[in-house]
Amino acid sequence: MKNKSITYIQYPLILISITLCISGIRWLVSSEPWMLDQVANEERLQMTFDDLFIIDGNSTLSAYLTQIYRFLGLYVLGIGFLLLSFTPNKFLEIYIGKKVQLNYYLRDMIIM
Repeated sequence: MKNKSITYIQYPLILISITLCISGIRWLVSSEPWMLDQVANEERLQMTFDDLFIIDGNSTLSAYLTQIYRFLGLYVLGIGFLLLSFTPNKFLEIYIGKKVQLNYYLRDMIIM
């Protein structure tokens, strides 16, 4: 039974962490990372990025956006690797074992 519960937790955790790592790497290596979600950004701004960069006060906006998105990419990559570190079988066995042990302890406390 433990192996099935570990599998149910492990595979989605691996899938989510790999997806986060790939997204983080994409934001880190892209020359214009804000263009990766261009449609959503332009819909929210209600103008294109070309129109936004033409405005006089926005001469350094592209460098600022690159810096912000690279930090976001580094953050997402770190979260992905952190989640990936929680996927080994031994860690999940310890987690599930402690959870079962805590349930037995709480049940005994309620019965007393």
